[in-house]
Amino acid sequence: MAGVDSIAAGVTGGSSAELAVAYQAAILKKQIAAVRDVGTAALTLIQSVVADPSVGQNLDVAA
Repeated sequence: MAGVDSIAAGVTGGSSAELAVAYQAAILKKQIAAVRDVGTAALTLIQSVVADPSVGQNLDVAA
Protein backbone atom coordinates (compact mmCIF):
# COMPACT_ATOMS: atom_id res chain seq x y z
CA MET A 1 0.00 0.00 0.00
CA ALA A 2 2.99 2.29 0.48
CA GLY A 3 3.50 2.32 -3.26
CA VAL A 4 -0.03 3.59 -3.86
CA ASP A 5 0.47 6.31 -1.23
CA SER A 6 3.67 7.49 -2.92
CA ILE A 7 1.90 7.64 -6.29
CA ALA A 8 -1.01 9.57 -4.79
CA ALA A 9 1.44 12.02 -3.22
CA GLY A 10 3.05 12.59 -6.61
CA VAL A 11 -0.29 13.58 -8.20
CA THR A 12 -1.16 16.65 -6.16
CA GLY A 13 -4.55 18.15 -6.85
CA GLY A 14 -5.08 15.73 -9.71
CA SER A 15 -8.18 13.94 -10.77
CA SER A 16 -8.84 10.28 -10.27
CA ALA A 17 -8.00 9.74 -13.95
CA GLU A 18 -4.54 11.25 -13.43
CA LEU A 19 -4.05 9.07 -10.38
CA ALA A 20 -5.11 5.99 -12.36
CA VAL A 21 -2.64 6.82 -15.15
CA ALA A 22 0.19 7.36 -12.66
CA TYR A 23 -0.69 4.09 -10.92
CA GLN A 24 -0.71 2.15 -14.20
CA ALA A 25 2.65 3.64 -15.18
CA ALA A 26 4.17 2.60 -11.85
CA ILE A 27 2.76 -0.91 -12.16
CA LEU A 28 4.09 -1.23 -15.71
CA LYS A 29 7.59 -0.26 -14.55
CA LYS A 30 7.42 -2.94 -11.84
CA GLN A 31 6.22 -5.55 -14.36
CA ILE A 32 9.06 -4.70 -16.76
CA ALA A 33 11.58 -5.04 -13.94
CA ALA A 34 10.09 -8.40 -12.92
CA VAL A 35 10.21 -9.75 -16.48
CA ARG A 36 13.80 -8.55 -16.86
CA ASP A 37 14.77 -10.28 -13.59
CA VAL A 38 13.14 -13.54 -14.70
CA GLY A 39 14.93 -13.35 -18.06
CA THR A 40 18.26 -12.75 -16.36
CA ALA A 41 17.66 -15.70 -14.05
CA ALA A 42 16.74 -17.94 -17.00
CA LEU A 43 19.90 -17.00 -18.90
CA THR A 44 22.00 -17.64 -15.81
CA LEU A 45 20.40 -21.06 -15.43
CA ILE A 46 20.96 -21.92 -19.10
CA GLN A 47 24.57 -20.79 -18.91
CA SER A 48 25.17 -22.88 -15.79
CA VAL A 49 24.07 -26.17 -17.39
CA VAL A 50 25.86 -25.89 -20.73
CA ALA A 51 28.70 -28.44 -20.95
CA ASP A 52 31.08 -26.08 -22.76
CA PRO A 53 31.40 -22.89 -20.68
CA SER A 54 32.38 -20.79 -23.70
CA VAL A 55 29.11 -21.66 -25.42
CA GLY A 56 27.07 -20.56 -22.39
CA GLN A 57 28.84 -17.24 -22.23
CA ASN A 58 28.08 -16.45 -25.88
CA LEU A 59 24.39 -17.40 -25.91
CA ASP A 60 22.52 -15.05 -28.28
CA VAL A 61 18.84 -15.03 -27.36
CA ALA A 62 18.04 -12.10 -29.64
CA ALA A 63 18.78 -14.04 -32.81
